[in-house]
Amino acid sequence: MLLYYNAVGNYESNKKGLFSHFSTHNSLHLLSDTLDYLKDKDPSRNRYGNSSKGTISSAPVKGRGRILIRDFLLKPYTHTKIDIVEGKEEEVEVTEPSLNRIKFRALLQELASHNMDGNFDRHDAFIQLMLLREDRLRLLGDDTFENRYNDNSRDYLGDDDFFTTNFKENDGDKLQKQLRQMGIA
Repeated sequence: MLLYYNAVGNYESNKKGLFSHFSTHNSLHLLSDTLDYLKDKDPSRNRYGNSSKGTISSAPVKGRGRILIRDFLLKPYTHTKIDIVEGKEEEVEVTEPSLNRIKFRALLQELASHNMDGNFDRHDAFIQLMLLREDRLRLLGDDTFENRYNDNSRDYLGDDDFFTTNFKENDGDKLQKQLRQMGIA
């Protein structure tokens, strides 16, 4: 599934077997590295087993994951939908919590009935997803995907002073003319 969706899997690294399975099938590139903001910075600590991939599933890490889930589910998002207003179809902007975006009923049931004693695999997988999402958002900083790729006013390397002073706009035309004279273009 990771190959099909071109995804990276964050897994609970204290669970045995997954790392060795991916290692024997030469697929370690499909597993996420240990998240930077969760790494233990104490080099003197003895570690057993693999610590380069996945996330250790401990009580503090799961607590942080639950906070991230709560923040994500309550975060509002705005979208447009077609609604009938005074007998005419119009696009209307609607702001809803992200909870309404989740269509997976079993996950919603597990989130609603979660307790510390039960086995809630979907809930734990959602925690791993939110931890990975938080790590990626920290790498982006304040720059979101929409700002990064939709901002046309942003300067780019071609507007550097070096290019504007050394190359005139019509230099490309001169090059085309010279190539035509040589019979190349």
